[in-house]
Amino acid sequence: MSKRSSRKIKLLVVFLLLAVFSMIPSHASAAPAAFFGINAENRYGNDDLATLEQRFIMMEAAGAKSVRTYFLWYKVQPDGNITNPAQWNWSYIDNVVQKAKAHNLEVVAILAGSPKWAISSSYWGSIGSDGLPNYYDYTPLNRQKFVDFAKAAANRYKPGGTLFPDGSWGVKAYEIWGEVNVRPLDYGIGWGGADLYYYAEMLRQSYSAIHGTCSNCIVLNGAIGDDVIPYYPICAYCRDVPIYGVRQFVWQGVNDLYWAIERGNTIDNNPDHYFDVLNVHTYEWKALSKYGPYPDVYPDQIGQLRYEFPDRRWYQHRISKIIESMNYYGDPGKKIWMTETGYVGIDGCIEPGSGDQWFTGCLTPANQANSLSLVFTQYNALVERVFWWQDYDIWYSGGLGIIRADLSPKPAYAKFAQLTGPVISSHSSPYWASYADYLASTLSIAYKTTNLTDSTIKNIKVLSASVTSGVTLSTQTPLTLFPSTIPTSASSSTFTLKYKDPQGGSSFSHIITFEYQDAGGNIRRSNATVSNPPALPTP
Repeated sequence: MSKRSSRKIKLLVVFLLLAVFSMIPSHASAAPAAFFGINAENRYGNDDLATLEQRFIMMEAAGAKSVRTYFLWYKVQPDGNITNPAQWNWSYIDNVVQKAKAHNLEVVAILAGSPKWAISSSYWGSIGSDGLPNYYDYTPLNRQKFVDFAKAAANRYKPGGTLFPDGSWGVKAYEIWGEVNVRPLDYGIGWGGADLYYYAEMLRQSYSAIHGTCSNCIVLNGAIGDDVIPYYPICAYCRDVPIYGVRQFVWQGVNDLYWAIERGNTIDNNPDHYFDVLNVHTYEWKALSKYGPYPDVYPDQIGQLRYEFPDRRWYQHRISKIIESMNYYGDPGKKIWMTETGYVGIDGCIEPGSGDQWFTGCLTPANQANSLSLVFTQYNALVERVFWWQDYDIWYSGGLGIIRADLSPKPAYAKFAQLTGPVISSHSSPYWASYADYLASTLSIAYKTTNLTDSTIKNIKVLSASVTSGVTLSTQTPLTLFPSTIPTSASSSTFTLKYKDPQGGSSFSHIITFEYQDAGGNIRRSNATVSNPPALPTP
């Protein structure tokens, strides 16, 4: 028998295992796995599903545990004459939710987007600053129509609902609209047409409807944003606050929401204020003014705005002021989710004067990674979840994604993975472990793990592997790799996996599922993704 030529594959393996990470450096307690979220906003409800799945694969591999995305009313019920939810068009959202489930990502649903039939015809021709229609942002004339949509969504996607009848999985968190303390800018951001009091009543009705069908679901208010930033100065009306018509800080918006809710709270005097978790957004900008560079300069004092490197005071101050508002309105101890925050990271940066009014200043991808690290380590115990905006650089993301538009990872992606508790493996080139393996077309690849987390892990196992192109994992699973404890920053010994390639010369990709035990005794799982290795030469 003639000797076969050797085969080589260059495999990019990100071997990620989740472990705990200290939320605040001065505290010994660890952030729960669900703390680390990501936005795959899907603002227009038409993201390519194949690309979205690749994004979900990368987010799961990086250790994200939840993903926030739109459930758009106008896509689901485009015809107001069709009132039976069973006849509405849920197919696209079904696909998104099923893909999230397949990649172990909890879904936080943003319920928003008025159909044309539900709003005043005077808004039908409304155009956002991006040149696209934004009538979807405007207030439904009949709040009950939106409430019916919210209830139908919860009925369909809750654990035990239409799509997940066995109750083992489902969508448990629902946001009632987007940023409700700002007027529409681009679609998906603002609350238009009516004041915050009108919204507060819609929130009350939606809260009751969702909890009526799903008692253990979580209802979030439409996010309160930091509205000190005139993204597009030529569009002054875009950022008006519905009550006062002026820009405001996030804690002032929180005050207004509580005020609006309490004005109508005499209906049933609900102590939860019709939301289970307080939902806020903030993006840090540096206001340069005659009063100096302190980040909390008031809007009427702003001279120039520049996107800047992160300032710990920005987050510490905002959270403390938000908590003051919660305490004042009798809501102490309620959890806070920061469902949007982030920093731009663009190759080559954006220099001042480039014509981009949104992201003036310059943050490189490396600086973005450092900023992400700060964001996820600056919150006190009441901040239960933080969601980076956004997962990748879709055209409207302004460079805030941690993955580029071509799905190549930025440094911030690796930083996110490190903070969520990765164990990153190196690996050998494929080799024949024996002459028998050579004859049987069975490749071996050796891996080494390093624990880069702030905690110890143990009992690492390979549970399974899903492999394409007719290639299979020959190694029997489950396979215990390291039953002993691996301290933080310590390397383990190598382990080997074998792959059967009966056709010879195949390109293949696969996902390996791992299991391990964190320092708190919790069992964690994560995936290692091997994607698009070059083909092997045929022997």
